[in-house]
Amino acid sequence: MISMTWVSNRMARRFIPCLMLLIASVTTDLTCTDLRSVCTCGMKLVWHEGAWQNLAVVNCSSAGLVSIPNYSSLEGHEIDMLILNNNNLTDIPPKAFRNLTVKELLLSRNPLKSIRQNLFAPLKDSLRKLELQGVELYIDDGLVFLSNLDQLRALDLGHNHLKNEYGELTEGIFDGLALNSLKTLGLRVLKLTKLKEGAFRGLPNLEELDISINYLAEIPSELKNVKNLKVLNMYSNEIMILKNGTFDGLTNLETLYFGANEIVTIEEGAFAGLEDSLQRINFYHNALTSVPVDAIVNLRKLKMLGFAANNIQTIENGTFVGEYRLEILELDKNPLTYHEDMFTGVEDTLTTLFIRENKLTTLPLRALRKLKRLSHLDAADNHITEIDKLFFGNLKLSKISLMWNKISKVDPSAFKSLPNGIILDLYKNLLTDISFILKLEECKFKEVDVSSNPVICDCFLEEIINSGRVATSIKGECSFPEDDSKIYRFDSPQLMERLVESCNRTKKYAFCLSAVSRASSRVTLMSVLVAIMTSITYLQPHV
Repeated sequence: MISMTWVSNRMARRFIPCLMLLIASVTTDLTCTDLRSVCTCGMKLVWHEGAWQNLAVVNCSSAGLVSIPNYSSLEGHEIDMLILNNNNLTDIPPKAFRNLTVKELLLSRNPLKSIRQNLFAPLKDSLRKLELQGVELYIDDGLVFLSNLDQLRALDLGHNHLKNEYGELTEGIFDGLALNSLKTLGLRVLKLTKLKEGAFRGLPNLEELDISINYLAEIPSELKNVKNLKVLNMYSNEIMILKNGTFDGLTNLETLYFGANEIVTIEEGAFAGLEDSLQRINFYHNALTSVPVDAIVNLRKLKMLGFAANNIQTIENGTFVGEYRLEILELDKNPLTYHEDMFTGVEDTLTTLFIRENKLTTLPLRALRKLKRLSHLDAADNHITEIDKLFFGNLKLSKISLMWNKISKVDPSAFKSLPNGIILDLYKNLLTDISFILKLEECKFKEVDVSSNPVICDCFLEEIINSGRVATSIKGECSFPEDDSKIYRFDSPQLMERLVESCNRTKKYAFCLSAVSRASSRVTLMSVLVAIMTSITYLQPHV
C-alpha cells in the first residue's frame, strides 16, 4: 500500500513550485504601479474573521492624501480591503469608487465632516464592511449616504459627533436605509446619554452592538427591540445597577461586556430570559464586592465570567454552584482570601483561571488542587520570587503565565509531574539562568518565553537553543558577563557566532513533533495550499 505521507509529500514537491509561480504571476497583476507613491497593492495573508485568509489588499493609509487617488487600474478586480485610514481627506468626489468591486472600505480618521449622498452607490453589490471612525460626522444629521447598501454587514460610526445637545441617538436614524444585512454596528465615543425608542428601527438583523465609552447611566430600553442581538458591549459607561428584567426579550444574547462601569448591584432577575443563551459576562473594573450568585445561578449556557479589578474579598463555599458549566474565570486584581472550598461547583469544568495582580507570593494550592480540569493558569504580575519543587503541587497545567513577577530561581522538579508540551511565559522576571530546561526530559516545553530577563549567554543556553528540547519556540535575550551592555536576542546569528567560539556547537538531538503533530502539519499544509488556490480567483478580472 502506498503511504499517504509519501503521496502528500510528493504532491507538495511537485505542486508548490508551480503554485508559487502562479501566485507570483497573479500577484503581479495587482501591483498598482501607477499608485506606487501612495499605496501598496497585493495579496496578503491576513488573520481575518477567525481564519488565515489570502486577501487582495490595497493599502493607502497614512499617506498624507488630500484627495482620492485614481483607482481606474483596479477596475475588474475584486478588492477585499481598500484602506484609506489616517489621511487628510476632506471631500470624496461622487465617482471616486466607480467601477470598483470592494468588500471592505476603511476611511477612519479623515476630516470628512460630510459624505455625499450617492458616494457608496457603486459599491452597493459588493461592500460588506465600512469603517468611518473619527471622520467628524454629525451622525444625527442623517445617514442617507448609507442608503441601499444591502450587502453591508459591519458599520463603524464611532468617535464622531451628535448634533443634539442632550447626547441622544434619535428615533429612526437608520430607518428607510434598507440596511437589512447589517449585523455589526459600532457607536462608541459619541457622548451618548440616551438611545431614543426606535433608534435602531430599520436594522432587523443587528447582532453585535458596541456602545462603549459613552455616558449611558442605564441599559437602554430600546435594546429590547433588537431581537437578534447576540453581543452587547457597554464598556466604560456610567451604569451602577442591573435591574430585574433588564434584558427581557433578548433571548439570543450570548455576550455582555460591562467593563469600567460603576456597577455595585446586580438584582436577582437581571438576566431573566437569558438562561439558555448567555455564555460570557465581563464585569472588569466595577465596584462589586461579591459574586452575584442569585443572578447567575440559572444561566445554563454560561462558560466565562470576568470579575477582574473589583473589590471581592471572599468567595464563599457554594458561590459557583449553579446550572452552568463554567470554563473560564477571571479574578485578577481583587483583595481575595483563598480557601479550599472557594471553587466548589466548578471543580469538573473550569479549564482557565486568571489570578493576576493578587499580591501572591506562591500559588494558592489549597484552592486550586480541586480544579481537576485546570490546564491554563495566569498568575502574572504578583510577588512570586521562586518556583520551588512543590510550586505546582499536583496540578496538571499545560499553559502557565508567570510574567511580571520577581522570579530568580526555578527548580526543575516543579515541572516533573506536569504533562509534556507546556507553554511557559516568564516574561519580565529576574532569571539569569534557564538551565532548568536541560534538567527535564526532552520536549517538556512547547514554548518558553523569558524575554526581558537578565539571562546570561552561556553554553547551557547554546544547548537549549540548538538541541530542539523546546518544541516550537524559545524567546528571550541574553548578555555576556564581560559585556553586559550588549543584548542579544536568542534568534540572533551574532549570538550564535559568539557562543560557538567557546562552546561546542550542539547538534539537534530532540525531535518533539509527535506522529500526530506531523500528520496535523501535513493536513495544514494541504489546507493552506487549497486556501491559496481558492484565493487566487479573487484577483481574476471579471468577464
